[in-house]
Amino acid sequence: MPLLAGCAARFECEPVNFPVEGHVVGPWVVVRFASSDGVMITVGNQSFPGSPHTAIIKSFEYGTSNGHKATIEIVDEEGGAFNKFVDKINKCIERTTADTVLQCQWGWIKDFCRGGPQVDPSPIVTLLPLNIDVAFSSGIVKYTITAVDGMQTVFTARENETVGTDSNPMPLKQAIQSFMNDREPRFITAFYRKNPDGSLSTWNFQPDPSQAWKCDNQNKLACVQKWIEPFKTDGNKGIMPTVDNTAAGGLLLAGPAGYTPTVIFWEDLMPGCAESKACAHTLGTFIVNGGKFSNVISFNPNINWPAAFGKMSRGGNSGAAVTGRTQSQVRRCRVQGGPTSTAGVQQSIAVTDQARNTFGEDAAAQQAEGQNAHDRANSVNTEGLQPINAELKIQGNPSPPFVDLKLIVGTTCAIVVINPFRLVGGGTAGFCEWLAEPQCNEVLSNKSWMVKGVSHSIKEGSYVTTLNLFLATPGVDIDFDQPLGGPGSGSTFQLNNTC
Repeated sequence: MPLLAGCAARFECEPVNFPVEGHVVGPWVVVRFASSDGVMITVGNQSFPGSPHTAIIKSFEYGTSNGHKATIEIVDEEGGAFNKFVDKINKCIERTTADTVLQCQWGWIKDFCRGGPQVDPSPIVTLLPLNIDVAFSSGIVKYTITAVDGMQTVFTARENETVGTDSNPMPLKQAIQSFMNDREPRFITAFYRKNPDGSLSTWNFQPDPSQAWKCDNQNKLACVQKWIEPFKTDGNKGIMPTVDNTAAGGLLLAGPAGYTPTVIFWEDLMPGCAESKACAHTLGTFIVNGGKFSNVISFNPNINWPAAFGKMSRGGNSGAAVTGRTQSQVRRCRVQGGPTSTAGVQQSIAVTDQARNTFGEDAAAQQAEGQNAHDRANSVNTEGLQPINAELKIQGNPSPPFVDLKLIVGTTCAIVVINPFRLVGGGTAGFCEWLAEPQCNEVLSNKSWMVKGVSHSIKEGSYVTTLNLFLATPGVDIDFDQPLGGPGSGSTFQLNNTC
């Protein structure tokens, strides 16, 4: 049931987000190792049971914008907890999976005058402790632990194996699954698309190639991306990899949770050239300048069109090896200036053996289409390449849609930006008048803000969640004649001075 009225109603997606309820509310954090030694650090009086009241979490940050990363600041009076953390940090790439044991959970504890306390926990996040910064001062040990997902160690290793042979070729999906779980760091793999109702289903390659797959002394992720490059999904879309390191369940205080490191290869989550993302997989509506009934702390947008031209690739090759034909890069949408526009960066088309073996004379064209499709799918993770992006800070929200990357990817949110105003009396029929027109900011109010990352920060009794957002932009992400955010976004703002 719609709750908003006036111009705000045009941009509403259910649910409308309100502040945290409770007569007394406070954030909490628990960090522990999923092992038998029972090391647990919290923000409370029972922190570090091995030596109570001697170590406590001072601040905690966790984010998913570019991989998973947590920063935990601990104050330790005796150094016992410090010794445990030093013992647990990763010291060998062959132990990446075994050392991925640092479990984090956080949330709100709320108390009501009637009904007693209530705990709102986040999903459990499991990370690899990688780095410790230490400071000794005033008779205490203060140290900051940085923990990441296991994929971050991939970039320090090189692979030079071949999966499958010419006489015994292997299907690409099977090759990826075998290769990712063959040696450290190990990962299970999944191949998901997010359906309109938010459910997940499995996609397949089209065509589904079977060949020998070489690594050429690259890291594990780069090998797989090279194999995938000429091929698209059966939905004719590109592919974006992410790491899943969350587990649903009860409180971490009750015991360790199961953890399976998984790399998910997502079918492109960006909107199509004329596709509506309005209220699709939505986190609901956030109201900027909404007063005490809004959970928004701040909203900081940035608008920079030329920066986004960097993801509009140009270029080609001088001649395919099989046919000698030249091949130019292709663009999937009707972008600014059309196919002859000079906007973009140089990107060559290096045709792989797998593309030649699968597509023959059409290899260069298929390689170009694949490159473009994968670039588009992964552009959501590239900082500074969106014409309109924003940082939205809200009162902390530990619920799964704000923590679990399986739920975060491909989500949108609606933002209503109410222009600053003042009210005076003497209006029509004796009512007060709104002295700002329009009441809603027509450029930034939109149903189709896409979420590219979420971070959580708890320190000094406060808990803030930050959403990193962007708007699909006509002429860059979607067709040039679409509104900001795409069809159904609620935007009526007319863009001028575009190509």
